[in-house]
Amino acid sequence: MSRLQSILTGIATAVALVLVAVSIDFGKLASSLHQVTAAPVALAVLLLAGNFVLAFLRFEWTLGALGVTMERRNAAYAFALGNLASQFLLNIIGQSLTRAVVLQASGVPMSATVAATY
Repeated sequence: MSRLQSILTGIATAVALVLVAVSIDFGKLASSLHQVTAAPVALAVLLLAGNFVLAFLRFEWTLGALGVTMERRNAAYAFALGNLASQFLLNIIGQSLTRAVVLQASGVPMSATVAATY
């Protein structure tokens, strides 16, 4: 990407953020937030954290079943980075390719990482 394209992308992103911020009715948002209670939020956080841990364990166990041995720290880093990338790229493509690229540096075959992600 050229420097001009990067600048134009930054400007377009800033304009989009301003348009979104202008379209939000903060009065209604504040009144909605006052109706939120702690118990459902805490339950949602616990369930999301549990889902993340179980998905990581499934990913790690699948890699193990494919004969891949590696440090848990590298697997956790690749898993977390793949989840983050899936927020910006297409879900499965972002996860599998990001994890594969990160784990390839640890000697894990790209095919094993993609298979474990799928």
